[in-house]
Amino acid sequence: MSVPARFLRRKVITICSFLLLLQFTNAQYDFSYLDAKLEGSKKSFSSQFVLYVVKDGKAVYTKKMGDFDPKLQVPIGFISQWLSSALILQLADEGKIDLDDKLVQFIPEMAKYSRNYITFKHCITHQTGLMQDKSGIAGMFKRKKYTNLEEEANDIIRRDIDFNAGESFLFGSVGLNLAARAAEIATKKKFEQLMQEKITRPLMMRSTIFYNEDGGAPNPSAGGKSTAVDITQFLQMLLNKGMVNGKKVLSESTVEACWSVQVENSTMRAVPKTADGLSFGLGSWIVPEMNGDGAILVGLSMNGSWAWVDKKRNYSAVFLTKETSGEDKRPIMLQIQQLVEQAIDLK
Repeated sequence: MSVPARFLRRKVITICSFLLLLQFTNAQYDFSYLDAKLEGSKKSFSSQFVLYVVKDGKAVYTKKMGDFDPKLQVPIGFISQWLSSALILQLADEGKIDLDDKLVQFIPEMAKYSRNYITFKHCITHQTGLMQDKSGIAGMFKRKKYTNLEEEANDIIRRDIDFNAGESFLFGSVGLNLAARAAEIATKKKFEQLMQEKITRPLMMRSTIFYNEDGGAPNPSAGGKSTAVDITQFLQMLLNKGMVNGKKVLSESTVEACWSVQVENSTMRAVPKTADGLSFGLGSWIVPEMNGDGAILVGLSMNGSWAWVDKKRNYSAVFLTKETSGEDKRPIMLQIQQLVEQAIDLK
């Protein structure tokens, strides 16, 4: 056999060995039980959803149902709060604000109504004590009258007080939308511009917007639209300690603080059914551990859309759906999450 022929044979053997090894490695993820669960649960989500799982920076599982795919832009509901809270945290990293700053520094009108004790941290942890919006159609109709966040903030600061700031937890839109208005004043920029400059553009989340197509005020708490791929970019940033493509979006210390429980579930006054049993951190829900902190951060919407990031297993997952019913999807979502973890742990 000539030298070139021997060389070619070795090269072929090397390539084939690599391909077999790659096939064996991929085969380590057994998502068959997850597949069965999703197929059996599709009616609960009107057969319209996508589940997108990324492990160690690589997509390892995608399940599409209906016309969904990981790049389809859909409303993300209260998952929006995770992104908007990250914006507030980023401004704190830059020194534009401090989480312990009282919002009255930026919205002097708050002093007239004795609201001068509320801080940015109270806002992103749902501890302002201010009365929340009504749920359902009544709440949606009320928001439509706002043309900008200034109008909404002026309404919020006039609301009754349910409890003193920092004493309890009441989930809703009030705190974060008030903080977003204060951020506008602190930076002299509109919320949509800030979100693009500080979060979506650096993370290359090209299909994520908060623009209100009806011409009304943006809703930092529940008005975002995004894709599974875009949200994954955000989650991977958290796993990478605030970095993406060599650029810092959040400081390492801020990301570390995000995993720290700020509000224990046992002290919460009102919790959505989908968040039952979860604690709360800096803008996201937390699956608590024995030491009081968490390894899993969760963003969720009332319709069953769900995103989570697990720093111990180094993976993220995004489940998006068009389902609009008020049915509690948490039992199903917990099973889906557990099956994802099972497949990853058994590798």
